[in-house]
Amino acid sequence: MPLTVDALPFDALFNIAAWLFIEDFVHLGRTNRQLRSLLSEETACRRAVETHISHTKESLLAQKGVITYHRALQRVYSRREAFSTATPFSASVLAYGATFAYKQGVLSYLHDGNIRILHVHDAAKKEHIISIQSLLAQAGQATIELQYGTVVLLNYSDNILIVLCESQFSDEESWLLAINVEADTPLSKRVLVTRSLQTSAKIFARHDKAYLYYGTHSGIGSHGHHEWVITGVPLNGLPDQCLETVQLENFVGSDIGLTIFFEIHDGFFYALSNQTSFEVEEVDWTSYYNCVRFPVDRPSQIFLQRQQIWRRNHVEGPINDSWADLGLYIDETTGKLMIIEARREWQGGGSTSQRTYYTEPVNFPDPPSPDELPLDTPTALSSSNIDSFTSSEFLFGLPMNDPLVGTITSENKPHYEPPHIRLDKYTHPDDDDEFSSAAPSFILAKTKVRAYNPSGTAFLDLVDDPLPPSAATKSRLRQRLRLRIGSRKRASPDYEDADSDGHRLLKRPKIDPEINERIAGSEERFINRGVHMWPPDNAPPELFDILNPIPCASSEVTGVADERSLIYMTGTSSSPQRRAIVLINFDPTIRFPRLQKLSSDIEPSAYNPGSARDRVVGVELDGRRVGGEKCDGKGKKVISGVNGSLDARGGVKNWFWSEEAMYLRLGKGVRTR
Repeated sequence: MPLTVDALPFDALFNIAAWLFIEDFVHLGRTNRQLRSLLSEETACRRAVETHISHTKESLLAQKGVITYHRALQRVYSRREAFSTATPFSASVLAYGATFAYKQGVLSYLHDGNIRILHVHDAAKKEHIISIQSLLAQAGQATIELQYGTVVLLNYSDNILIVLCESQFSDEESWLLAINVEADTPLSKRVLVTRSLQTSAKIFARHDKAYLYYGTHSGIGSHGHHEWVITGVPLNGLPDQCLETVQLENFVGSDIGLTIFFEIHDGFFYALSNQTSFEVEEVDWTSYYNCVRFPVDRPSQIFLQRQQIWRRNHVEGPINDSWADLGLYIDETTGKLMIIEARREWQGGGSTSQRTYYTEPVNFPDPPSPDELPLDTPTALSSSNIDSFTSSEFLFGLPMNDPLVGTITSENKPHYEPPHIRLDKYTHPDDDDEFSSAAPSFILAKTKVRAYNPSGTAFLDLVDDPLPPSAATKSRLRQRLRLRIGSRKRASPDYEDADSDGHRLLKRPKIDPEINERIAGSEERFINRGVHMWPPDNAPPELFDILNPIPCASSEVTGVADERSLIYMTGTSSSPQRRAIVLINFDPTIRFPRLQKLSSDIEPSAYNPGSARDRVVGVELDGRRVGGEKCDGKGKKVISGVNGSLDARGGVKNWFWSEEAMYLRLGKGVRTR
C-alpha cells in the first residue's frame, strides 16, 4: 500500500509543512479531514506564520494572543485570495470631502473645513474631528484664512497626523502641524509640532512615533539645479527643537511617486530615485536606482549612506514614462524594505509595449557607531564630496564592440554594467495575450488608479469602462468604474517536456557568473491566473451605484491601495469639495455595521444609466449639498450634524472631538460575499 502524505508521522509532516508557502499550506490542509486536523495544530501554524508572514498585522495579533496562529494563517490567505481573484467582501461609500489621505488602515479626509479621521481596518463607528481653524486660533494663528486647497493632509502614521496649512492671501504664512489623534489623549498633549515654514515647494512629510521629517525641493546645488532639503523634528521633545537639516546633494528626481520616493523604516530615513543625472546623457547604457539613508536620530552628512542598485540596461527597450510608478514597501516575509516600480516598455524595441512590475530588495551595510568614525573624516559615510554616485564606467569599463564607444568625449558621463539576471519572483508582466480578450487593456486616460499588491502578487487598476449609450432610453455616456486585477501564483518547479510526451523536467536554478554559485530562489516558477474584471457586467445596479456615487460622464479620480483594501475619491471639478470617498474591501475581518447582503438576483441589463431609478438629488450635511445620492423620488436625504463641539452657550468648546462616522448616516454599502 503506497504511503500517503496524511499517513506520515507528525514530525515529518511538520517539517514538510514548515517549508510550504501560505497558499500551499492552506490548500494541503483542505485536502481531507486528517490533514486538516494535523495542519490546524498550533505548533505547525506558528512555524508557518513565523517563516512566511511574520511581519503582518495578523502575525502581531497572534503573538499577542488575540487570535490563534491558525486564524492568522486563514486571515492572510483569505485577503490575498480575495485580492488576487477580484472578489472583494464589501463596498461602501465612506464619506464626502475635498481631499483625503489613507495609510495604516486609517482614513483622514477634509470636510467643510474640518479634518475627519476614521479607522477603516477596525470598522470604527466613531470619527475623530479636528477643527483646523479653531486649532490655529488657539495656537495664535487665527489670521490664516482657510480656503479650499490650503489644508493639505501630508501623512499619517502611528496615530499622528501631519497637516500643512497655507494662506491664499499671504506668501509668508505656511504652518506645519503634527497632531496626536490617539484616543484618550489629553487635549493639551495633542499638538506635537507647530512650525512656520519659509517654503512649501513640493513639500512631503514622513514620520514614525518619535521623529518627523519633512522635505522641500528648495535647495540649490553647485550645479545650479534644485535639490531636496530634509528637516527633522523630534515628536517627543521641545516644540521648538529642530534636528540638523540635510540637503541631498547630487540626488536627482523631483516627482514623488514617479522618479523619487521617501520613506521611514526601522529607524532610518530613506530616499530613492530612478534617475542618475540632471542632464540627458546622449550616450549611456545602464540605468540605476540611487538610494540614500541616514538614521532618524542622527540626521547628518556624516551618517548618510549612498547606494547604487542596478535597474536596467537601455538595450531592453524604450520606456513609456506616462505609466511610471515608483515606491517602497515592507516585505511581509522578511520585514525588509523593497523597491517597487512599474514600467511600460517596448521590450527589445518591438512595436508593442508591455507593463511590468519590478521589485528589488534594498540592502545597506550596518552603519558604524559614532565612536567608530575617524576623527579626521567629517564625511566618513558621505559621498557629498564627489560629483555623483560612483560611475559604473570605472567599475566595469565600457561595452566591447559597441560603435557608440567611439563617440564618447570628455563631456560624457556614461554608465555601463553588464546585464543582471532577473528572477521571476521580482518580475511580474501584465497583459498576457491569452487573457487579453477576457479583460482588455485600457488606455491611460481610462486607467484612473494603478497599484500593486506584492503579498498577493497582483496588480490592480481602477478603470472607467462605460457602457455604450442606450438608444432606447437616449441615455448619455456615463462613467462606470470597475476593477481590473491580474495575478499569478507559484507553480511546481517541474514542467512538461515539450519534446517528450509523459516526461517532466525540473527547472534548473540560475548560476551567478561572478561567483559560480546557484542563485537562491531562481528555481521558482509562476503561472498567470488571468485578468479579472469586477463587478461583472451583469452585477446588480446597487453595486454600480456605490462604486459610482456621483453620476457624470467623467470625473477626477484619485486612490490609494494597501494589502487589504482600495479607497478612492471620485467627483467633478465643478464641486471639488463634495467628492465621494469609496472603499472596496478585500479583508473579511473588516466588517462595517449595517451592510446588507448584495442581492443575488442579477438582471441581464442590470446597469442602465438612463433608467428612472438613477435620478440624483443632493445629499446634505449641515444644510449643504455634499454629493449625489440615489432616491426613489420621495425627496432628498438630509443628514444632520454640527461643525464643532458646542458648549451650553453655543460656542466652540474645543477643536478636537468625536462623533458618529459619516458612513453610518450615509447608509451606502453592501456585502458582496
